[in-house]
Amino acid sequence: MRRHKLSQFAGMQSIWFSLATCLAFGTGTYAVASGGVPRYRTGIVWEDSKSKVVMQISIRLDDFAPGKLVRLAELLKDRYRDHEYIGILIFSSHYAAVHCNPVPYGDGSRTREGDRSQSCLEQLHANYSYDAKKSEEHLDIIPGRGAVDGGTWATRIDLPLVGTPQCRLQINGRCLIALSDFLYPSDALKTKASATITLTGTITQRGSMDDVRIVEAVTNPRDERGLFVKEALHNLRTWRFEGAPRRDGVRITYRYAIDASLAPGGKNVQFALPDEVVISGNSEP
Repeated sequence: MRRHKLSQFAGMQSIWFSLATCLAFGTGTYAVASGGVPRYRTGIVWEDSKSKVVMQISIRLDDFAPGKLVRLAELLKDRYRDHEYIGILIFSSHYAAVHCNPVPYGDGSRTREGDRSQSCLEQLHANYSYDAKKSEEHLDIIPGRGAVDGGTWATRIDLPLVGTPQCRLQINGRCLIALSDFLYPSDALKTKASATITLTGTITQRGSMDDVRIVEAVTNPRDERGLFVKEALHNLRTWRFEGAPRRDGVRITYRYAIDASLAPGGKNVQFALPDEVVISGNSEP
């Protein structure tokens, strides 16, 4: 029997499971409850025993807001109140919730669907964990990077909630819930080029980015300007925030810098919101 190890859900205990006996697919949909609890659909159920449930679900991208996710966590805890352990990954794509494996298969893919497999974790934007034995309960909001725990970008909300949840990455009080990964243009890495690109844009009521424009672009050398501008514009247009009854203007500076202390081909991203993102990279030897 082939066994797989489920990766740690943002600090949760690692779980061993057998796909031959534990894998199940569902399309359960639950109506919105009072208080605006998001509807969810069930994807892979890795385990559902008397004491433990480990599964993947999907909700609309519009529902990835701290308040709504907290209410969803309360609903899930109540639904599985007889379980000592609850571990649930929350995707914005039902396809990903049904097919995405947090642990790569032998060929490195995340699903059995070939090319689509490498991006499925990019649709993972939250997870919920409850462990009665450890007296631990928390919700993690994961804006990007395609990692189960979200790394340093994730916001952990301890439950039961005390006060108003605040996201680690936010602008004007609006939580950043999704974005594409940052790339340092490969040709610019080869020439060890650097740049400072300043953009403006508007966060719409639904949370998407609108009217993204370039304000200033300083590159060294100058002939690499087009590469950096194209990448910065593309990235900011993928940012998605929680919805709000207003539009918010933003001004973001992307700083691309060569960092020889990084491993060859390595990259590091540091946020300083609401004003700046620093993308460091090192060329291959």
